[in-house]
Amino acid sequence: MSEVRAKKIEVIARCPECYGVLSFQKPRIKCSQCDASYSYEKECPVLMRPQDKDRLSSFLRTHHEQTVPAVNNRVRRAFFPPGPCYDPRREKRMERLWSRFDASHVVIDVGAQTKRLKEYILNVDMAAFDGVDLVANALRLPIADGTVDLIINTGVLEHVENVEEVVKEFKRVLRPGGVVYTEIPFMQGYHPDPTDFQRLTYQGLDRTFKDFDIEDMEISSGPFSNLAWLIREVVASFFERERSFTWVWMLSGWISFWIKYFDRFAVSRKFAHRVASSYYVTAKKR
Repeated sequence: MSEVRAKKIEVIARCPECYGVLSFQKPRIKCSQCDASYSYEKECPVLMRPQDKDRLSSFLRTHHEQTVPAVNNRVRRAFFPPGPCYDPRREKRMERLWSRFDASHVVIDVGAQTKRLKEYILNVDMAAFDGVDLVANALRLPIADGTVDLIINTGVLEHVENVEEVVKEFKRVLRPGGVVYTEIPFMQGYHPDPTDFQRLTYQGLDRTFKDFDIEDMEISSGPFSNLAWLIREVVASFFERERSFTWVWMLSGWISFWIKYFDRFAVSRKFAHRVASSYYVTAKKR
């Protein structure tokens, strides 16, 4: 982890048990208020309460299904098809965010896994994947109130059990005027990672972010991304053996992935949101 990101974490991080100030002295992290102790994993602070760790372990053992169960060897991974989703306006959309929130701001990416969007962004996830800066529970972020300028979460809210509680945590840690940027599926197929709980419409997003001022809400991946996703799933669903399902799923993915690029012309259409693959929303804390 870079020294700059480590310093930012030490400034904003708080004890997940009592939200007390933490003392970072490797190999332990101590709370000055409740005397709770936390550890590091791969140089990454693990700030989760014991009960949250236990629940997460149990949760992962119970929900171990994957989108394509049999993609578990090198040969299959080598033939894995391109993704079915295309978001033609994402690059410009993200550049607008970066112009507002640069390295001088505190930006966290919740559910980032291994991908880092910018060098100065703090990656937060529930496990110490490569590239993660802070291991935490999104339902109880170990972050001080009102210290974050921008929260990014892409393809995360469909996987959490309680969306309202997570969004409430986002509101708590954001500064007044801080922004949350979310991408969430609408008509995408089932894709557990390790679970998959919900989809939200425009109205659902309005209700979820009712305590924020919504700046922008639109299609991210459009109807042709949805169609590309459906083709691979529908064709593969005729096969009941796991191995057959997997190979047919991958083959149909290679045959159909290119359909998504028609979204370059479709995402701006008036009624495209009715069958869009996913949406995005940018919302500001009042």
